Amino acid sequence: MDATLDKKFYFLLIPRTLVGGGISIYTIYLLLQLWHSFNSALIISIFYVFVFLIPAIISPFAGTYIDRHSKKRIGELAILLLIFSLIPLFFSHRIYMMFGVFILLLIFEAWFNINYTVAVRIFVEKEKLIYANNMLTFSIGITNLVGYLVGAYLYSYISLHLLSIVIFVIFIASGLIWLLVEIPEKIRRESAKNIKYSEILLYLKSHKNILYLLLIYDVVVLFTAIITLPASIPYSFDLVGMSSIIYGFYGGLSAFLLAIVPLSIHKFIKSQNIKKYAVSSILYEGILTLGIASVPFIFHLKIYKIILFIVLASIMTIPAALEITSFSTIFQKAVSISLLGRFYSVRSLFRGAVNVIGLLIAGFITDLWGPIPVIVSSGVILILMIVPTKYVLSKISN
Repeated sequence: MDATLDKKFYFLLIPRTLVGGGISIYTIYLLLQLWHSFNSALIISIFYVFVFLIPAIISPFAGTYIDRHSKKRIGELAILLLIFSLIPLFFSHRIYMMFGVFILLLIFEAWFNINYTVAVRIFVEKEKLIYANNMLTFSIGITNLVGYLVGAYLYSYISLHLLSIVIFVIFIASGLIWLLVEIPEKIRRESAKNIKYSEILLYLKSHKNILYLLLIYDVVVLFTAIITLPASIPYSFDLVGMSSIIYGFYGGLSAFLLAIVPLSIHKFIKSQNIKKYAVSSILYEGILTLGIASVPFIFHLKIYKIILFIVLASIMTIPAALEITSFSTIFQKAVSISLLGRFYSVRSLFRGAVNVIGLLIAGFITDLWGPIPVIVSSGVILILMIVPTKYVLSKISN
């Protein structure tokens, strides 16, 4: 980890990792439960619709509230509500109860994550944001690793009751660590009552290049990743031939690589080249996506398909890590701290609206024609977005 970052930063990052890990475990468990119960990509699409729609709905309220109030208190409240959200699982294991708990977890996690992002910007200077975001990418990798490995294992061998206890303990640990940090309220220069959501809309209207980058990245680039989600399960199980355990291993390996890549390359990343990394990451993700789409047609033996797919997916973690770090740093540098909470709520709105449409379309197409057309479309769109992304980034100051 980068020694130049304030040690207090890690008291923010560790709870963020623990909260994400607990929810990731539950998400994978519920996802596998839905797939093996319904065997439908459309059901998986609906599942992911909730994953993105719920945060989008609450984000305008969360962003404005976070810009107005204590980041420490908001974090404490969010974790406490996450803990209470698990209580119904101790009384019922019905699928509708599992899904209801999942919705509550999504709501409070979204609140916690926006609050975390603003708190980090308070602690970290602009010059060190790239390192802080590398640590966040590491955190995301760890949470996904835990989710795939533990979630898949618990689904195969352990009851939902034990799952609830594991996540309950994880959330309590995150809350205890969060209590240790003191977050200075640097951005409260004006009365809380005067902080309005409309200010971020006026800001984006007067900073059109930031708005264009939002449209390119959060609407188009991430859209290509989202539409592959409902295709990934039938692709992995039906075309490549994975079992639930192998799928868990693959997801865990990818998450592990996503975690260690930022730690391995952060010393070689230069802040002044952040825009080049952003563009390159999109290009290589597009090329690798097309490579993954071709795997079922290259080999006939299942073992070779699985190996090639895992190799390509593992390599993709390098541009994926660069993409997350690069775009997060660009946005955090460009937007005023006093607007960050509302800015990230706008990002969540953009993602939610587009992703809901993309997931439903992708789920329908996957059920109708299979996962390959969806994955190929994703790779082609990514490659086509290179030119507009490079142009808009050239108009945004460092």
